Amino acid sequence: MPRKLVMEAWRDEFGNDHPYVFRRKSVFGLPYDMDPELAGIVRSFEQSDLYNFALPFAQKFQVSPTSMRIRLEKLRLIRREVPRPESLLARA
Repeated sequence: MPRKLVMEAWRDEFGNDHPYVFRRKSVFGLPYDMDPELAGIVRSFEQSDLYNFALPFAQKFQVSPTSMRIRLEKLRLIRREVPRPESLLARA
């Protein structure tokens, strides 16, 4: 998937080159430092969101949604929000 063509498809879809940031979710209002079983559920929801987001682009380029997601991430068009460590929050 050539960079130029992916960027063109992105601009056609969104009208700009700005990245889309996936925010971390919590399930039923639970924080991320939760039970490991529930943490697995949160990750699976995030993966399905990424899959669904990449799907139209994947269809356009005739590749798998996973391949498209990886390409979009490498081009920094989609990013995952990284939570700040608690120790940094205390200092802010």
